[in-house]
Amino acid sequence: TLSGTTNNDWEDIAFGPGPDVNKTYIYVGNIGSGAGGTRRIYRIEEPAVNVNQSRANITIAAGNIDTYTFSLPFNDAEGFFIDPITGDGFIFQKVGGSATRPQTSPVLKIPATQFKVGGGALTLSTIATIRTLGEGNTNNGGITAADISADGSYFAIANYQEIWAWPVNRAAGQTVASVLAA
Repeated sequence: TLSGTTNNDWEDIAFGPGPDVNKTYIYVGNIGSGAGGTRRIYRIEEPAVNVNQSRANITIAAGNIDTYTFSLPFNDAEGFFIDPITGDGFIFQKVGGSATRPQTSPVLKIPATQFKVGGGALTLSTIATIRTLGEGNTNNGGITAADISADGSYFAIANYQEIWAWPVNRAAGQTVASVLAA
């Protein structure tokens, strides 16, 4: 339970770095169309959990939740992740309306520097536009999930029926943004 929050369209959850490099953080994305005009990402320190403890007994106090607010330039998003190497966030538009597929889907970036302790307003920028995947499939539902590996070496996006993964060659200087742009 995240005290003081309202789940009106939590779409995705991510793990990533935060202010303390020795800890892991959980990011909860209230980013869907049901969230209204103002979207939110909540960041909490990953709690220590006893495997014998009921999940219902884990409550995070409101003072331990960083809340970030922003608006989207489109109606719906369901997939996002936090790059474990850079700390940057990425949000993928969910494309709807089977009559017009294939469509393109903008990808928004949140620079890590904006995830300040205590929360605040975020400014997102479009860093790439990707073609909605699953051409010829008129019921793929758009991008419904996104995730990145713990070491940042690959990321994936999915719709209701398919998953696509891309490697990120960090040694060659690639970033998530450069892979998406290509």
